[in-house]
Formats: sequence, structure tokens, C-alpha cells
Amino acid sequence: TKLIMEPVWKVLIFLSLFALLRVDAVDQRQPLYLLNLIPFRDDRPDAGWDEGLELIPAANLAIQHINRSEILKGYELNVINTNSEACQLNNGNDGIVNFVRYSIHSDKNIVGVVGLFCSTSAEKLSPVAGRDGVDLIQIASSNSPEFVLSLEIDPPKYPHLYRTISSTLALSEVVVEMMKSFNWERISVIGEDFSGIPFSSTARAFEMAVNAANDSMELEILLHREISQSYVSPVLIELQKSGGKLVVVSATLETVKRILCDNEVSSTGSGLVYVVLLYSLEEVANACGSKSLEVLESTFFVYFQLFREDNVEIISGENASQFNSSYFKELQRAHKEDQNVNLNGSIYAAHMYDQIWAFALALNRSSSYLNLTDYRYGDANATRIIENELKTLSFEGASGLIQFGPTKEAQTNVYVTLINSDVESQTALYSPITKQFSSSFNKSDIPLDSFQEFHQPLWLVVASYFVATFCFVLVTAVLILHVYFRDSKEIKATSLFLCNLIFLGCYLLCFGLVITITQEGFVLPPLVVTILCNLELWFNFLGIDVIFTTLFVRLLRIYYIFSKFKKLGRLWDDKSLSLIVILVCVGHSVLLIAWTAADTFRYQEEHFITSAGFLSSKQVCHSEFLLLWTILLYVYVSILFVLVIFLAVKTRRIKRQEFKDTKKINAFVFFFFIVLIPSLALWQIFLAQKMYVLAYIFYVIGYTSIILLCEFCLFIPKLIPLFIHKKKYRIHRGSIGEALVN
Repeated sequence: TKLIMEPVWKVLIFLSLFALLRVDAVDQRQPLYLLNLIPFRDDRPDAGWDEGLELIPAANLAIQHINRSEILKGYELNVINTNSEACQLNNGNDGIVNFVRYSIHSDKNIVGVVGLFCSTSAEKLSPVAGRDGVDLIQIASSNSPEFVLSLEIDPPKYPHLYRTISSTLALSEVVVEMMKSFNWERISVIGEDFSGIPFSSTARAFEMAVNAANDSMELEILLHREISQSYVSPVLIELQKSGGKLVVVSATLETVKRILCDNEVSSTGSGLVYVVLLYSLEEVANACGSKSLEVLESTFFVYFQLFREDNVEIISGENASQFNSSYFKELQRAHKEDQNVNLNGSIYAAHMYDQIWAFALALNRSSSYLNLTDYRYGDANATRIIENELKTLSFEGASGLIQFGPTKEAQTNVYVTLINSDVESQTALYSPITKQFSSSFNKSDIPLDSFQEFHQPLWLVVASYFVATFCFVLVTAVLILHVYFRDSKEIKATSLFLCNLIFLGCYLLCFGLVITITQEGFVLPPLVVTILCNLELWFNFLGIDVIFTTLFVRLLRIYYIFSKFKKLGRLWDDKSLSLIVILVCVGHSVLLIAWTAADTFRYQEEHFITSAGFLSSKQVCHSEFLLLWTILLYVYVSILFVLVIFLAVKTRRIKRQEFKDTKKINAFVFFFFIVLIPSLALWQIFLAQKMYVLAYIFYVIGYTSIILLCEFCLFIPKLIPLFIHKKKYRIHRGSIGEALVN
């Protein structure tokens, strides 16, 4: 037994001594500290993103992996987590106060600053941390374009700032590549300055990128406008009127939500296709709430790839899925200690992890030249050595390849997501290294850069011209027959002269119909459209006015003859009555002149979505008080219409057949009601619904029916008996040609 136990005791003694020595070795590792400035929860009204608590588990995971690795021998890396202030708060006071407290007024040797996920915090703190006499390196994940644009300033404003994510300038470059790939030549851009967040800088940078690309392709910025949350609708209306369809949006998430999802605002920009920078589909959909996919249809989202989705082995030896699993385990532990930690985690966790690894690798390389225990703020020479190692660093991180280029930022992949007509998303991945898209887009879903000009289908236009020609021919034929039979008692009783005024009204309506067909059937220059709109107004209203005024005067004379039984004076002859018709129509003309002079119809493009789902623009004319003028004119016509009905009723008992127009006029009024009124009502209904083909059809039916009703109700019934007995009449009157000559 003694022989057996002796070796066992020796082994136990050896293991105990080894453990003691190992503990002593661990205790002798020198601590190094990174200051992690992240946004803690903030309930102030202007506070933006404040989910920094969910980044702490990622930082702790990086520290664990680094301290168990083979780097930084003799050192133990630690992280101090403190508040940088929520995003969109422009003062950055908490971040600067905490930086001074832990980096300068502390006995812990802070070797660098990480975190800084908010551009507002980074822009305030980085100049302080990087100034002469402080000289501390910061690795951030904020994407303000100011960090790149300021590199041209001497001395640099952010001398020791590096970032694991590209600036939003990269998103602008991606949109330029989209324009080239999708054959877009025209685009507009809007930017917003909100609480110091330089979204408008990104918008301006995009315009510069477009101008720079013009050497290889003709690209055009139609409009560039600045917006605020309270001034969105007027800008969208202006963009809509420009004729361009594509709009790049660089703004806060709240403003993007207003543009895309606020019914009152989004309706003013109906038909525009938005290219939203920085935010993913999920972020905007969550902000918009229910039915967001339908609202966001045909919208592009251009945003950074914030974490890997491949199986590449990252710096710690794990792949992306293993890293995510480890992160969420760490997140659950943090949640048990602090219920404010959200178990959903943070989309920026991979960048937090990579920031700390980047610092650790640069420090490890520098440890060959430096005693890191003695490194603290103000050591410019040591900072330069560490910075040189940081510039040459290249490793596969949890967020992607970390390699700081000339702009001191990693080249981040960019996603482009499109919601197509089936309310499904298609995504393309753009690599800034290869400058190429890995795209799954269907070409049929890529919108055009301008609205498709809408005009009526060719078959409908041809059919409409045929109808108008038929109306011209019919009116002319009936007029010729009236001239031929002018000496018959039926024609004399109703006066050929007054009948000719009704024919004039029909011709005016025919011309108005042709103008409408031309305007609806073809894409015309704006000036031509404006002229045609005003001519159409005059022809249509004056045509109706002449017809109803003549009917009224003609019936009034018959009523006077058979109610007073007096011989007619000169006031009631054809010339006098025609003059009265002209004077009455002058009143109508005064309204038209006032309308045209004070509130002229002007060219305007109206944007809408066709039944096939295409975004289109239609040439229309509009005046500021269109509804008021329309009511006045229709009230005027309605009064004449009522007077005609009244006189038709009053003259219904006249026994002389040639003077008895009551039945014919009653038929005209009856069919006018059952055909014209519903047609014009349906025209307005379909017009309001932007169903322009149906609206046009009922418009043509309505105005054609007036012409046809005039001929078939007022004139043709009188001509049929005369035409049947034309042989007898010809002996008395001669041929039609002779009648026309006479």
C-alpha cells in the first residue's frame, strides 16, 4: 500500500504547486483598459437610439475571447462601460464628462476608446480625445460623412478616429452604381439636418458623386431640397411636379416614416419612388407599424451589412452562427442581472465585438516596441506606433472584413432591398471592393427614372375620332336638308335662322370633342396643352349655351304668339331673336373671359398608378378656383335648362302641328337626363378615382349624346316626312344643289 500511495502523493503535490504557480502567473498579468462609450437609456423627448446596454454582452464576449487567446501575453484586457449620451442629442456632455473622468482623472491606464455608435457623440468627443496632449485612439462605429470630408482639413479634426463601418458616403456611391446598372439618368435628392445629424451632408455628397460620374454616363440631379419634419408635403409636391420619379432620401427615421407611411403626407407624393439611405426594410417597417409592406411597395432601402451571414471563420475561431449563439448566451446572463437589457439584442453587436478585437490586435503588435503598462493619455509617440499597426491591420471580424483604408474606415458591404409589386422583398449585395452587385432583382420590377406618359389607348382614340367625324357629317347633312326644305311650313314655323344657331352650337361641341380627343390621345408640349384646355372650355360651354338659349328664345316666341294672340312686332323677327341669343350668350362669355383672364387653365402633370401597377403621369390643366367657376357656369346653364322645360310645358297644348315642338323638346330633355347627366356624373367619379380611360369614355359619350340628341330629337323628326315626299317638294323647290346655291 505504501508503494502504491507514494506516487499518488507526489502527483497531487505536483499539481498543487502547478496550480499555485498558474494563479500567480495570472495575477501577474498587467491590466489594460478600454473605455466603452455607449448610449444608455434616455427618456428625454429628443433622445434617439439609446440601446447601448445590449452592446455590453458583445464587449464582454470579446474580452473573454481575447484573454483566452494567445495575444497580449502578460496583459489582461478589460473594458469600462459608461454612457456616451443617446443619439441625436447634440451636446454630447455625458460622453465628454465620462471620458475625462475615466481617461484623465483616473489611476487606470486607459489605452483607447471604443463604442461611439452615435455620430453626434463621436463628432463632439473625438476632437477632445485626439487633441494634442491627450492623443488617445478611438475606434467607433458611427457613419457620419463628416469623418471622411474632414480628412482634407489641415490639421485634421479627428486625428485618431478609426471606424469599423463606412460612412454614409458609401451609400451615395452605391446609389450612383444603381443608376448605372438600372439605366437611371434622372433622380432627385432630399436631405435633412436634424439636431446636428448631418443627413444633408450625405445628400450633398450624393450630388457630388453624381456629378463626378458624368464623365462616363449622363446623370442628372433634377432637384435637391432640404426638408424638416414639418415641411415634408410641399417638398414632395414640388418633386412630383418636376417630372422625375426617383427620390433619394437622407433623413431621420421619423421623417422617413412621415414620407412613406403618413397617409396625409404620402398621398401628396403619390407615384414617387424613394431610395431610402441608411435604414433597412425591417427598421422602417417597425416604425410604420401595421400594413407597412403595402405602404412601402416599390421603395428601395440602401443600408449597411451590420453582421456576417456566411460561414467564414472569424478572428476568434468561431463562425457567424457560433458568434451569434455565444452573444445571445451572454445577453441572457446580462438580462438576469439587469432587466433593462433587451433579450432581442443589438444589430450592432458584431461591430462592438470587432472594435475591441481591432484594438487588441494593434496593441499586441505594438507590445514588441512598447511597455503597454506605461501607456496612457498624452503619449503621442506610443499612440503613433499603435496607430501604424492599426492602419496595416486586416482580419475577418464578426461584422465583415476589418481593414482600415485611406479614409480610416472599414469597407462595409451594402444591402439594397426592393419591395416589388407582389409585396415581397428582393435584395442585392454590393461589395465596395469589387464594385459589383450580387443581385436577385427582376428587371421587370426595376422602375423607370421618370413617369410613363399616359395617353388613351390608340384603338380608343381612333374610335373617338370616328365618332367625332360621324357627328360632323351628321350635323352637316341635317343642316343641308334644312336649307333644302327651308320653304316648308314646318321649317319656317321654327325659323331656319334660329335653327342654324343650334347647328352652330353642335359644331362648337364637335370642335370641343376633337380637342379633347387630341389632348387625351397624344403627349403634347405643355404650351399646346394649356392652349387646348382653354379652347376646349370655350367650345364646350358656349356650344351648350347657344343650344339652350336658342331653344328658349324659339319657344318663347311660340308661347307669345299663342298666349297673346297678337301680331308679332319687329322685336320677334329672326334677326332680333338671333341678336337676343347672342346677347344672352355674351353673359356666359363674360364668365369665361373672367375665368380665362383671372384664373387661366395651366398645364400640370398628375401622377398616378395605373390598373396594371405602372407609375404614370398625365397631362392635365388646372386652375386655382376650378370648382367655383364650374359651379357658376353650370348654374347658368341649369337656369336656361329649367326655362326651356317650363316653356315646353306651356306650349304643349298648341294644336298647330308645325308649331308644336313640345314633344320633340320633351324627348330631348328626357334623353338629356337619362344619358347626359349619368355620363357626366360617371366621368367625374372615374376622374376622381384616377381611372382615366373610363372617365374619358363617359366624357365622349356625354358630349356626343348632346349632339346626337339635337339632331335626332329636334330636327330629324321634322325632316323625315319632308324627305319621304321629296319628289313633290322637288317640283316646287328644285334640287338640293340649287337650294344651296340660292
